[in-house]
Amino acid sequence: SRSSSRNSKKRKLEKVVVAPNEKELLQKLMGQVYYILREPNYLISVEKSQLEKENIKAWYTFNMLDPEMSTPQEPYIVSSVSISVKTAPILIPSITRTTITRSIRPQMLDTFHIELVDTPHEAYRGNGYATLLLIYGICYLKILLTNIKIFTLNDESVRNTHIAGNIYHKLGFVYMDRRSIDLSRRNKTKPIDTTKPIDTTKILNFNIEPIEYWVNGRCLGLINQTREKWGMHQIDPMDG
Repeated sequence: SRSSSRNSKKRKLEKVVVAPNEKELLQKLMGQVYYILREPNYLISVEKSQLEKENIKAWYTFNMLDPEMSTPQEPYIVSSVSISVKTAPILIPSITRTTITRSIRPQMLDTFHIELVDTPHEAYRGNGYATLLLIYGICYLKILLTNIKIFTLNDESVRNTHIAGNIYHKLGFVYMDRRSIDLSRRNKTKPIDTTKPIDTTKILNFNIEPIEYWVNGRCLGLINQTREKWGMHQIDPMDG
C-alpha cells in the first residue's frame, strides 16, 4: 500500500547519518588550542622544508613561541613538534574484540611521521604544551593533505607500554607490531610474540579512527584538562 511504502521510505531516511564536516571540526580544534595560548600570549609558527632523502617528501616544524622571551635574532621556543611526510612500510591492522594485530606484509604508503616532540626548557614542562602543539600539528596536516590518513611515531618514552599514562595512547596511537593488552598487569601492553624484538612504532590510522571521535572523544578531554589548569571553563563537544 502507499502508506506502507511511505513508512518504508521514512525508515530508510531515518537511518541516513550525515557525516560531520571533518575540515571544520579540525579547524575548530586548532582554534581551541590557540584560545588557550592567548592567556600566556604564546604564538605558533609553522615552517616547511623539502628533504630528498630516506623517502621523505617534506618536513614541517611547529614551534610554540614566547614573544616576551624572544629576540629578533632568536625566537624563544616553548615547545616544538616536527612531522615529516614520507613513504613508509605500514602494517595494516586487523582488530578483534580482544586484540589488535598487524598483517605480516607491510604496504608502502604515504604517511605523516612524528619525528620530534620536545619542550626544551624545564620551566615550561608539565603544562601540556607539547600535547597542544601535537594536536595542532596533526590538525594542520590533515587539513593540508587530506589524502594521507596515517600518522606514525616511535614511542621510546619510559611509559611507552602504559595505557592510561601514555599521552600517545590517549591521542589514539597503538602499536604497529603484534601486541595485545596484558591482562595480568592492568594498564600495560606486551608483545604477542615475545621471541621477537619490540618495535616501538605506533600508528594513528584515520582510515579506522573517525575524525569526529578523535576530536571529541580524545582531544577534547586533553584540552579541557589544560583549560582547567588555566582556570578556564570546560568546552562542550564540537560539531562539524
